[in-house]
Amino acid sequence: GEARRRVRGKRGPAVNPTLVNSLMVRALDFNDIYWKEDPSHPSDIIPAALAVGEMVNASMKDVIVAIVLAYEFEQRLCEFAKPGVRERKWHHATLTQFVSPIVAGKLLGLTVDQMVNAIGINGAHNHTIGCPTAGKLTMMKNTVDPMAVQTGVFAALMAQRGYTGTEAVFEGKEGFMDVFGPDWDLDALVGHLGDRYKILECSMKAFPTEALTHTHITCAIKVVSEHDIHPDQIEKVTITTIARACDILFDPHKYRPESRETADHSLPYCIAAALVDRKITTNSFSDEKMKDPRIWDVIDKIKGEASVEFEAMFPAK
Repeated sequence: GEARRRVRGKRGPAVNPTLVNSLMVRALDFNDIYWKEDPSHPSDIIPAALAVGEMVNASMKDVIVAIVLAYEFEQRLCEFAKPGVRERKWHHATLTQFVSPIVAGKLLGLTVDQMVNAIGINGAHNHTIGCPTAGKLTMMKNTVDPMAVQTGVFAALMAQRGYTGTEAVFEGKEGFMDVFGPDWDLDALVGHLGDRYKILECSMKAFPTEALTHTHITCAIKVVSEHDIHPDQIEKVTITTIARACDILFDPHKYRPESRETADHSLPYCIAAALVDRKITTNSFSDEKMKDPRIWDVIDKIKGEASVEFEAMFPAK
């Protein structure tokens, strides 16, 4: 079976276009965001539906169903662990590994047993540690989730051909819940299926940046624009946010980002760029913009402080 890489229209095995296209969705960090106990970007999984759909010549209706399933189970998994796996120092690709084979398997027409095997195959080897989004970020920040999508397609193809996977990958001895436990909400994962579709609860990003930066960017742009404040007039900026944002977005690497991946996950950099340009776009993280001396003149004036009050309001607000 074959599918196209959307990047240049070339054809290749469905597994590889899934990775390339998922990377294209993910690369600018300008996609969707769902954040309950865990954060996630369900749109990373859409290329699994497109590649397999093209491979089997599926109807667009079937592809849409597969995409809805991607959002349904990815978002449910975001609410499954309490606290989320991200709080346990794992990356949300750990969730995606269980969802991508469902999406591919739906379009492949897998039987129930084959679907169980596909989830068991992929769920046995894609547990992703949190470091791709901690400290100094590299290209792996945008790659680990697409990799979990790619291998999900591969797992579904293996299961279709009779390959077996761990049946009790969630609840079994040394399974996901045993290793990552305790504290799971089974009703959040499987309760009330079909009553309402989770895709309707997913948000889209307003800026090509880490989701916890958006409120502060909006506020900074509003203040400097309405009061015509210029960077050289600023003595100090204090950003009050939730504790996990301080941990993720204010560590020392975030004050001297050397890559766009680190910069778009840096609240000091994002706020400095907003103060200088009064906007944040994909160009805010270009090589040229990251050498703008005005940003480096203001970035050390920006400090973060954690708020217990804000933490109690998250993620509802």
